[in-house]
Amino acid sequence: RLVEILFRRQRMPEAIEQLRRIVALESARDTTTIIWARRMLASQLVTSRGYRDFQEALALLGQNVDERGVQLTEDLAMSVNLLLQRDEPASWRQALSMLDSLATRRALGVDERVMQARLQAKLNPKLKTKARDELIAIAATSESSNTVVAALVEMLLDGNDPTMAKRWIEKLRAVAPDAPATLRLDAKLALAQNDRDEASRIIAKLIPDEPVDARNAQRMLTGAEIAEQLGFPEVAERVFADFATLSPDGAVLHARALGRRHQTTEAIEQLESVREKISVTMFLDALSAVLRGRSGSLDEETLGKIDRWISAARRENPDSPDVEIQTALLADLLGRSDDAIRSYRDLLASNKLSQLQSGIVAGNLAWLLARPETADEASELVDRSIRELGPHPDVLDTRALVRLARGQTILALEDMDDALLSPTPIKYIHLAAIRVAANDIDGASAALEQSREAGLADLQLTAEEAARVEKVEAAIAARRGES
Repeated sequence: RLVEILFRRQRMPEAIEQLRRIVALESARDTTTIIWARRMLASQLVTSRGYRDFQEALALLGQNVDERGVQLTEDLAMSVNLLLQRDEPASWRQALSMLDSLATRRALGVDERVMQARLQAKLNPKLKTKARDELIAIAATSESSNTVVAALVEMLLDGNDPTMAKRWIEKLRAVAPDAPATLRLDAKLALAQNDRDEASRIIAKLIPDEPVDARNAQRMLTGAEIAEQLGFPEVAERVFADFATLSPDGAVLHARALGRRHQTTEAIEQLESVREKISVTMFLDALSAVLRGRSGSLDEETLGKIDRWISAARRENPDSPDVEIQTALLADLLGRSDDAIRSYRDLLASNKLSQLQSGIVAGNLAWLLARPETADEASELVDRSIRELGPHPDVLDTRALVRLARGQTILALEDMDDALLSPTPIKYIHLAAIRVAANDIDGASAALEQSREAGLADLQLTAEEAARVEKVEAAIAARRGES
């Protein structure tokens, strides 16, 4: 009763404290009360997004067992749902294993079967055909839904099967022809069939020629995001530009979009126009995003302006770890790695970081120290980051570079397997560099080509990343010369 009152009054820390007290009560052992308390505590712990809290939540649910010591079905299903909210491939594998176990106890629901099929396809290329057939079977039943059919069409398109995708997309057209989800898949299908003109016509349906206002804002924004995702940034630009006139948040959206198109000067000007109207963390985060997308060097005037903004943010927010983390990241993006390293070290020594912040800072510092002379320290830092954040693909990418710096190429390649489940052009470059170190030049050449296909040419590489590309290219050229 007390816990429920505390939850209603949004007094979460006190509610969690009471739940921990109930869970620890010897007198409550093997009662429905303790089962309820573990579930409630687990659901609260995962809201922190910290990996240690998440693992504790799973352990709590694992303690809810029957007289045979087998985890209760409801708690197994709850564990699956929690795992599916995570970004780590390791959590996806655990979820898939638990879904298999759950299927031996009861029939899986449609959503569970769909997720099982999608995880199989994502985690194991050898199971893609099985996963596709399972989705087709689900989509053909009376229990199917637009969501199921859309998932199937997406899988077919990603698997380069536009002919089969076209058959199933007809079902979506029949019930929701103008829904953004249907139009997105229609446009994606047209692109898969090399019909860009048709894709452009479909995009025009998503973004009609009308001004953005409060009435149509969400629909137009969804259309702009789809247009940009499918390679029509110039169409999306009109919408983002309209959004910029509606509110400061709209101006930030527009600045980010300009940054993605490498229009750095225009993006920074847009951010400057609303700097005093948004929070310092929103401003710094958007500025970081814009700088990541720049395609050339910044002029002295712009650099001076950014320096003044960084100084003001630190001066006006002296006790904010978030501001310190963001300004350290900006220093790194501006090529001032020594300043970034110093800031990250100071933050870790301050003892004022949350679990999540500590993991982020440790991971960022490990990235900067991933070179032979500091590889041992970087290894300790990246392990700390994984303890706090979990084995996220981006953290595993960092650990792969640390292991490369320590000469552990086999372990580095293992990390890249999971890191590339969330692929980027830079990650493929890292894979290529590791393969060069392992004397697998053919593999390095394939990874370099994958990086180019993923958009390497559109990136502004740091000096370190550019050196990696040059080293990989030199190794490939040397091998070709020998042959």
